[in-house]
Amino acid sequence: MGISIQVWKFLHDSIRSTGSYEVKMCELGNQIIYGIPEMDKVPSKAYFESIGISHTSIDMNGLDGSLRIDLSVPIEDQSLVGQFDIITNFGTSEHVSNQYCCFRNIHELCRVGGIIVHVVPLYGYWKKHSEYWYTQEFFDAQSTRHQYEMIANMVIEKPNNKTKHQVCVAMRKTSGLPFGHLNGDGFHESEIAGLFFKEGATWNFKKNRQEKI
Repeated sequence: MGISIQVWKFLHDSIRSTGSYEVKMCELGNQIIYGIPEMDKVPSKAYFESIGISHTSIDMNGLDGSLRIDLSVPIEDQSLVGQFDIITNFGTSEHVSNQYCCFRNIHELCRVGGIIVHVVPLYGYWKKHSEYWYTQEFFDAQSTRHQYEMIANMVIEKPNNKTKHQVCVAMRKTSGLPFGHLNGDGFHESEIAGLFFKEGATWNFKKNRQEKI
């Protein structure tokens, strides 16, 4: 998806909620900034490092210094676990085949007290874009189950493209408890997984609460 001006502003609000820009960030996907003057089509790594953020990106393409790590399996590199103040998921998780492992990896990469930021396709939009789509209720359930403090949960409505709305979420990890499922069995049948949708689901817009920006 990349980082648009709307996402850029939301991310900076999330970073400020940590109390400092001297943070360690893990970015899922090798992201590109677009639509922002003087930064259009610039790899986000270059921008974040220019403002003093310690930046690590994870992407199977290995571009721009990203780590080749498959998010569909548990991360084996223990030097990464619990090391990051902020995790960003700007349109990456929806392309990962194993949703359980993806969200478990996100949980485990984040330190206690750190911030997890998701900007992902809203169910009913971005047709044919990816394998999965999400609702705000999915992240409400994540927050409850894993003891995250919900900082923001809203919908970005792109003014010039009515087919590409996004769920925009920031949550703080408040507990060192392990991810809420012992294994992946039944994850897709669980209450939490019932709030996102796999490719092939009926494309009727599911009404949910929406705070729009």
